[in-house]
Amino acid sequence: MKKISFKILCILGSLTFLTSCGGWQLRGNDAFYGQNLQAYIEGDRSTLLSDALRTAFRERGVNVGSKAGNAEILVNILNSDFRRRVVSLDPQTGKVRELEIQLFSEVVIRSRTYGLLMPRQVMRLQRDYFFDELAAEFTTNRGQVIESDLAKDWAFSVAYRALASLKKFKKP
Repeated sequence: MKKISFKILCILGSLTFLTSCGGWQLRGNDAFYGQNLQAYIEGDRSTLLSDALRTAFRERGVNVGSKAGNAEILVNILNSDFRRRVVSLDPQTGKVRELEIQLFSEVVIRSRTYGLLMPRQVMRLQRDYFFDELAAEFTTNRGQVIESDLAKDWAFSVAYRALASLKKFKKP
């Protein structure tokens, strides 16, 4: 009887412990930056990239504001260009089987306090996509899905570069 009640107590205790931690999310937010870190994105020419970068900053705990005066991180997307190249065609149907897409962009990252974090830099990302005829997501809006995927990768890279550069300057 004692062994069974001890086992039940251990199981209930571990379940309580596991369920109490259910609200925690590890999203990459570093306490070093503080809760009030703000960013401003100037990228009127490329709304897809600026929206993806806004999402990437928010996922890392950075508030994205609409005024440059309040922001610690200032990101300026100078230009961007998506280029596509057909790599292979299906010989029977003539449809695109494999596609290569490239993203070229220029970006500058500044800090209000520390000045230039990343000088004007050309970033180039390239991905190859193989299409399956049965994949539902690629039958209707291929271009949007692919460009959005590449923009998310680009935004992830830019956000981490900005935060790592800022952290380097903030070290005591």
